[in-house]
Amino acid sequence: MSKKLVTTRYNENILSALLDEKERVLEVHLFSGEVETDIGNIYVGTVKTIKKNIQSAFVDIGKAENVFLSLLESKNIYYATKVGKGQILVPGDEILIQIQKDAHKTKLAKAITDFCLTGRYVVLTTDKPSVFISSKITEDDERLRLKNLIKNYVSKSFGFIVRTNCSFVSDELVIDEVQKLIHLYEKILKTLTFRSTGQRIYTQGSPYMTLLKDFNEDEVTSYIYDDQNLYNEVEIFLSENHPEIVHKLMLVEEEMSLYNYFNVQSKIDKLLHKKVWLKSGASIIIEPTEALTVIDVNTEKTLSKKQVKETIFNTNMEAAEEIAYQLRARNISGIIIIDFIDMIDPDDKNKLMQRLRYLTSFDRIKTTVIDMTALGLVEVTRKKIKQPLSELWDI
Repeated sequence: MSKKLVTTRYNENILSALLDEKERVLEVHLFSGEVETDIGNIYVGTVKTIKKNIQSAFVDIGKAENVFLSLLESKNIYYATKVGKGQILVPGDEILIQIQKDAHKTKLAKAITDFCLTGRYVVLTTDKPSVFISSKITEDDERLRLKNLIKNYVSKSFGFIVRTNCSFVSDELVIDEVQKLIHLYEKILKTLTFRSTGQRIYTQGSPYMTLLKDFNEDEVTSYIYDDQNLYNEVEIFLSENHPEIVHKLMLVEEEMSLYNYFNVQSKIDKLLHKKVWLKSGASIIIEPTEALTVIDVNTEKTLSKKQVKETIFNTNMEAAEEIAYQLRARNISGIIIIDFIDMIDPDDKNKLMQRLRYLTSFDRIKTTVIDMTALGLVEVTRKKIKQPLSELWDI
């Protein structure tokens, strides 16, 4: 299925919208055009204080506020300068840290010492020297191929996480990226030895560029831009890191912005409505709360006895498809309870559950259809990645 990733300037921000073959919005990503994120960047920092009661340290990276470092999550520590004896972290030690979360309001930025380097197909991680395969790669032969391909590159110091994108990618492309990440890892550690506090020794890259790594090679057929500067920046980034997809880049030079051309605003407005109409005339109501999201399926009409069984089943199947789409497009996460129209036939219930599991399997974010309760409520969980659309668009 052909999908487009459309990137344009929106007010003072940068907007990327993933559109499916029907030009429906599948994902919305909004990046600040002014505030630069530090997530993924690697710095040399000086340990200022140790708080043993909360097993944490506060690290100076040359900015106005220190960075919070959990000692419980700091398995491997890389030193630029070691003040104390042994491997115990003490004030004054200069260490390598990677920013995990940006500072927000009263919360300090959060960092880790076990860093990772993310590629399109694999992630190099210093946390565990093993090969971990994405659970979304389900074919046993493919999992075995990838593990055998990469395991010889694992060392005592690092391992690899094989991303979903890696499925059925050629050996040459995977090995090339693995070798590039190892070279980058070695370069970072070499650079660490002659850098001082506050110096950044690795930059993750702008979020709207690193987003390109997250899609399967065959998932997106074109990356479309209407801003020359953005296009040039992305072209350089891809040429250096992922030349295999440079040919998919497109620059559109028209007076009308891509935002207006693809009517993005009205499509997002629809995704913010509580009620969604189905083609059959039925509807679903999406009610987010602090604890969970409740989705209710309604027929919206009175059914005769002859119609009941077949119509309810068809309506629920139609609703399942729309719900799978809405979860992804709205980026709804956490616990989701779906109240389908009551069905008596166990076979119909099983078919519905199988269908919902199949539809949610295409979501890039891990979505688990757990079960149907005795009351007929379907329990779903979806991993939280970034803000839901309702919060993202509240700007």
